[in-house]
Amino acid sequence: MKDIELKDLNYYYNKFKYGEDTFHNLMQYRVKDILLVSTFYDAFILEQDGHLTAQLFGEYQHLDLSLHPRIVTTPSAEEALNLIREERFDLVITLENVGRISSIDLAKQIKALDKDLPIFLLLNKTANPIYFEQNSEYDRHFDDIFCWEGDAKIFLTMVKLIEDRHNLQHDTKVGLTRVILLYEKSIKYYSKILPLIYYELVQQTQKLIHEELNDVNKRLRMRARPKVVLVHNFQDALNIYSEYRDYITCVISAENSIVDKRPHLCYKIDGLSLFNKIRENDQRTALMLHSSDQGIIKKTIDKNIYYLYEG
Repeated sequence: MKDIELKDLNYYYNKFKYGEDTFHNLMQYRVKDILLVSTFYDAFILEQDGHLTAQLFGEYQHLDLSLHPRIVTTPSAEEALNLIREERFDLVITLENVGRISSIDLAKQIKALDKDLPIFLLLNKTANPIYFEQNSEYDRHFDDIFCWEGDAKIFLTMVKLIEDRHNLQHDTKVGLTRVILLYEKSIKYYSKILPLIYYELVQQTQKLIHEELNDVNKRLRMRARPKVVLVHNFQDALNIYSEYRDYITCVISAENSIVDKRPHLCYKIDGLSLFNKIRENDQRTALMLHSSDQGIIKKTIDKNIYYLYEG
């Protein structure tokens, strides 16, 4: 009898411990050191707009996130390359104008030094995002492009996006972590919506774990928050959905034609085509489409798709 009781106790203890160990094994990749490449003027504007370092640290504290990254700022591309040779960085963020070397040439040289080092291009308020969306040269050399609107949350977003990309395969397999897929081409739009998505994810996760017994368990369980995946073309969106469909809880996209004053700067994002493809075999996953075209409302209702009108 004692042997049976001991066996049962051991079984339930190991089952409980396995759950706790799972949280330990999530989010193994973390961004700890960021290299920010910007001219003195742009660095001044960033600090004036948002007191960057203080705001980023404040966001981590406010959201109860540990291990906020260190930001190293350099005013030139040449100095950035020297720093990369001497130190280890997890992420490089560069503005468009960084001295005598163009941002694309800087990205090429960084990838030559470390092909796995992610590089984000950050556009200031005066840049035309549509030009960068249509220029395939930027797609080839940057891991992604974002717009700066004066809010430090965009830096938090870039950090979490890179962490999610690295941890996606492991965390879905080991921890059954859920996934939110965002298929979006508009730099301006995803630069606005991603900070909101991450903020709400952290807030909702905190509400779910507020009854945890101690702070250690709370922080561990924060690692199980849903991952966010950003893609910019139809095939990538379909590939991610096909690979992670068992973990995807929501797909967000748009159905819009983007046209600039210059006729050659235009493109279409076909979120409805993606959703129609998903609905062929999947009636469960939540789909949300935002568009300024009210003519497609009936199509979204017929396919059980949430519709958000852009007035």
